[in-house]
Order: sequence, then C-alpha cells, then structure tokens
Amino acid sequence: MTQGQQLAHKSSVTKYQLALYSDRLEPGCDLHLVSGQSVLYVRAGTVTCKFYDSAPIIRQSNEVWMVPSSTQLVCEGISAWIDRWTFSVGGNPVMEDSEPLLARELYLGTSTRFLIRCDQVDFPPGGIAYLHTHAGPGIRRLIAGTLRVETGGESNEYTLGDSWFESGPVPVYAEASPDQGASFIRVMVLPIEFQGKSSLTYRREEDRLKPKLQRYSIYVDEEVTL
Repeated sequence: MTQGQQLAHKSSVTKYQLALYSDRLEPGCDLHLVSGQSVLYVRAGTVTCKFYDSAPIIRQSNEVWMVPSSTQLVCEGISAWIDRWTFSVGGNPVMEDSEPLLARELYLGTSTRFLIRCDQVDFPPGGIAYLHTHAGPGIRRLIAGTLRVETGGESNEYTLGDSWFESGPVPVYAEASPDQGASFIRVMVLPIEFQGKSSLTYRREEDRLKPKLQRYSIYVDEEVTL
C-alpha cells in the first residue's frame, strides 16, 4: 500500500484512542468517567463504584474490572490510587483536568466491535518472552521488578511504574531481571474472535517449542461496542 493509499485508508476509518491514567483520590473526593470504556485497577486503598441506578460496589486493592462511561468513583476512606486504561472514540479525554501517562491513537479498520482484554504477566527472575507478536495494540504498566523490552530496533529497560505501548504486529522480545523478575498489567484491544484465546504468535518455530516460565492472569476479556 502506497503512502497515499494509507492516508486515504486512515481517513475512511474511525480514529480511536487508548490511554493510561493514574489518579489519586483523597477521602471525600470523586472521579467521573465521562466517555469510552475503562479498565480500572486499584493499586491501593478502597473506592466505591456507582453507575446510574445500580447498587454501589466497593472495590479494594488489587481488584481489576471494566466500567462504561458515566461511572462515578468515590473515595470514602483513606487515599486511593487508581490506574485506568480508557478506550474511546476520537481521542477525547476522559477528564479535562486529567493528563494521561501514555496515550496512543489507534486505527482499527471499520469494525465497531472489539475485545478488551486486561491481564497480568508475571515473570520469574530471568524469565524470557521470546520474539512474538500480538493480534492487537495495548499499553502495559510495570508493577514489579525490571523488564528489558526489545522492539523495532530499540531496547528499553522498564522499572516499577513505567508504562509502554506495543502496536501488536511489530515483533517484541522481553527479558526480566535475573534478580527480581518482573510483573506488568496490560490492556489490549483485540478482534472479538480472540475472546478466550491467546493473542500471541511466536515468530520462530524453535521458540514456540521452548518451555515458558511466565504466568498469565486474565482479569477482563469483554466485548465492547463504540
């Protein structure tokens, strides 16, 4: 496809945005999510989740779940730290006063139905993710250890709290710290046919057959329509 054809293709499809935010809620404060679909991760503290006329739900540390727009989060106890990945149309911000840690525009064809997957990947010390691709883009945030990621001819080392974007089709190799290992939480936007299925493809046959020491915990695997 020529550059002109690529530009014409982009202009004919909807532009989406995937963004990662980190919010601190003080006691008595609230947070209104006003657009898109959001995956929320309570890193610390407790929040109450309110949506229209539904009964409030209390969420505590290390809980992960997905909420639609028009959801209100209320901190009623000690301070709470919340990470949220928001998938929206047109790159509209979720809050005017909230700046994302990382945001990327996504061009996903003409479909309006997608699979949102949030999972956690845990590497033992020295664990390796051999050269691979994914079926869709996503944003990761490291929650423990250190991870070296090689992709697109670059090598980056991520430490606690760092975030990064992976496009999906660009091959990635990752290696955890030999002393600490590594853990990250990621949110990916995938074709709906991957629900309940792995999004990963190894680029080399010999890697596909090697033992894999990393563990995967899926928190969200839901179809959404925007």
